[in-house]
Amino acid sequence: MLDYRLKTFLSLAETLSYTKTAQKCNLSQPAVTQQIKSLQNDLSTELVNYHNRQLTLTNSGEYLALELQKIVPKLNDIQHHLSKMEEKIQLGCGKTIGEFVLFRKDFSLKEVLDDARIELSVDTTYYLLKKLDEHELDIAIVAGIFDHSKYIAIPYIQEKLIPICSPDNKSALQAITLSDLRQQSLFLREQGSGVFDIMMNLFKQKNISLEQFKNMNEIANINVIKNLVMQNKGISFLFETSILENLEAQTLCEIPLIEKEAIEDIYFYIVIRKENKNTPKIKKLIEHLIHSTN
Repeated sequence: MLDYRLKTFLSLAETLSYTKTAQKCNLSQPAVTQQIKSLQNDLSTELVNYHNRQLTLTNSGEYLALELQKIVPKLNDIQHHLSKMEEKIQLGCGKTIGEFVLFRKDFSLKEVLDDARIELSVDTTYYLLKKLDEHELDIAIVAGIFDHSKYIAIPYIQEKLIPICSPDNKSALQAITLSDLRQQSLFLREQGSGVFDIMMNLFKQKNISLEQFKNMNEIANINVIKNLVMQNKGISFLFETSILENLEAQTLCEIPLIEKEAIEDIYFYIVIRKENKNTPKIKKLIEHLIHSTN
């Protein structure tokens, strides 16, 4: 950031020797002399005296050297900070993680990588993995069904997918199997989300088609789904983290299904490309993410 001539002058002010300055700055001695002359011309003042083979600073030179010694450390700090800011990591996560995990009071992304910048995007599992493949993301945190062999997939947190209804939805609260819910209106996360893929897989296993529900709506917003269910407009399946407060406040109820083995222990995975396995900053961020949930 500092003009190269000022750096050379500062070295000269410290060594009072063209030879030592040339060595220190990895320059030739004539180049040092030329830079000092150029600086003096631009400043319209003499900075050094050379008499009887002895170099000394003029009053202007002493003043300039003193001021440079004050500002150079600050300039170095600024340069270091700016370089750190460019060392960004692009982190993508699903909506459950983005809305209900990363911004909890006990979780701080601030402490992750000193002054490095994290760019966070929130999207569905499908699009996060697509962005990871296209090198638009460095790390994705996803749940759902995907090809683990293509990536390094590290188990992050374990979640339950909870079937929910309003406390006033008596027929849903009496349901025991998925088939018992077929006359309900179903609100489901959008295609491409982990929840959608998991539920489609489960319905297929149980020979249940979406046409058997009273109606089915795909909704991309978790809070909109919760509000519709609380208003007794239908049922849904959401991760426990996103509805914990509602269950505790009894504004939502868990439907007591016995067929929950497929949605009980679902992992969210931290996913990276295989070539990024040993990238220091990515490794450090992964360590922090895992530590913050323990």
